[in-house]
Amino acid sequence: MAWQANPFGFLFYALAIVFVAWPWLRARFPGIEVAMGRTRAVAWAAALLMVGMWVYDVARIARLH
Repeated sequence: MAWQANPFGFLFYALAIVFVAWPWLRARFPGIEVAMGRTRAVAWAAALLMVGMWVYDVARIARLH
């Protein structure tokens, strides 16, 4: 039931783990911050994830009515 309500939840949990581990990741891999700053893929991925969640919710609600 929870998976059907929000199939994108696992991505958010993974992202939360990355944010918690970010200080360790920066210390372990010094070039990661530079690599992440040079690409717009992270911003686009977040935006597309949000749009995907919205489309899924609209479709799911439309099926309920």
